Amino acid sequence: MTAHPTWRCWAPLAVALAVHLVMAYNAVYHHPYVGYDARQHLKNLEIYSHLKLPTSAQSREFFSPPLPYLVPALAKHFGLLATRGMRKLAQLLNLLYSVLTFVLLARLSRRRWPDDPVTMAWAFGFLGFLPVWVKSFALIRGEPLLALVTVAAAGQALLPAEDRGPTARRGLLLGIAFAAMALSRQWGLLAIAGILAALGAQMVRRRDAVRRLLAAMAISVVVLAVGAGWFYIHLRTVEGSATAFNRSGEPSFSLANQPVHFYLGLGLPELFTDPVRRSFANELLPIFYSEMWGDYECYFLVYAKDLDTGRYVPGGALERALARPESAARLDTNRFTINRYLGRAQLLALLPTAVLLLGFGLGLRRTWSWLAESRDGRPLSLEVVAVAVIVASFAGYLWFLIMYPSPGKGDTIKATYMLQTMPFLALLGAAWMRRLRLRPGRLAGWLSIALVLVYLHNAGLLFTRYTRFM
Repeated sequence: MTAHPTWRCWAPLAVALAVHLVMAYNAVYHHPYVGYDARQHLKNLEIYSHLKLPTSAQSREFFSPPLPYLVPALAKHFGLLATRGMRKLAQLLNLLYSVLTFVLLARLSRRRWPDDPVTMAWAFGFLGFLPVWVKSFALIRGEPLLALVTVAAAGQALLPAEDRGPTARRGLLLGIAFAAMALSRQWGLLAIAGILAALGAQMVRRRDAVRRLLAAMAISVVVLAVGAGWFYIHLRTVEGSATAFNRSGEPSFSLANQPVHFYLGLGLPELFTDPVRRSFANELLPIFYSEMWGDYECYFLVYAKDLDTGRYVPGGALERALARPESAARLDTNRFTINRYLGRAQLLALLPTAVLLLGFGLGLRRTWSWLAESRDGRPLSLEVVAVAVIVASFAGYLWFLIMYPSPGKGDTIKATYMLQTMPFLALLGAAWMRRLRLRPGRLAGWLSIALVLVYLHNAGLLFTRYTRFM
């Protein structure tokens, strides 16, 4: 990188440092009781600290795999931490997971675009200044660890395709990453399917690599089955299904399981004026977008406290309290003031969203070009793996939303559930910015300035309003 001006060499580090200073603040000060199903995840922590697996009678998050809870639970089990310390450790570990994700992201970026620190800085910026990334890593849940091990798995998947290192070792490391994904959150199984599909496509295209790739994939699947299969066997044995969930699903898959507005609703004009629950209830795109760039569910930015008890009133409890005049009168809340800022922020966020979508489109185009090439062509690329993870994850997630509808609320529509796709969207967005930079003209420069201004305006989306130490 010595050929670049000094500021370009330091740009990725500066962006990563800024991101993680914000995330460190949230990890320390965000109240551990506030978050999606927070009390259920805290129950899981407590149960795992006794070296037991939670049941459906003990926790509504009984189906969540154990890996994200393991370290803090063991710390309490061996007397190293009390209950409060265990909870705070879980949040601080999420900060470490984000740092490690950025390290792995830097390795992927350097491998794909050597000697280009600017593209790496854009990848860091697109990911680190994404509100759902910052918010999710302040909560106690499994998606932050899943995001880390998914990026690790993608890096390992590229190595057998490039014929680097012994096949058995690569297959073993890939299998370990797969097992960690499956033991972090069930969404990891979707990303695993995407990575295996990409490797399978490479195997079909590269006759000279069939044996090596098939061996690596077989080893990885065996390690996955041995390393993570026991948990899903436990769910099947105790709860009756390896895919057990805390609500009943529809008997069969049908688009009619969801109403028309679930698919076609745009949430206008509330998307840019009042993007807070119960606006556009059970509309897929506006809720997902508002969770990605704001706080539709009211667990991070939309704040409320009961003046009589001093307790926080987040999420659904806030919605119910506001529906009753006697309860609403006792609330200290920013619900009806911050919504205007959230609306403006989400309007401005259309610009970085467009860049991410253009990056995904570029990734699709390069994947199609790669698939259309003659055999024995280029090895598997980062863009192909990124597209495979994104497509498989969102396809599986859409299946889940259709099979487990919530017509009145849409409370399973959460961008956090797709957190493992965000690093790959960021890489594809950075790839599109790189492509634009290499073209003649000043469009890339003006767009960069506009994106920086958007992120400066939206900086308020990155800091929790639910603050309490320990």
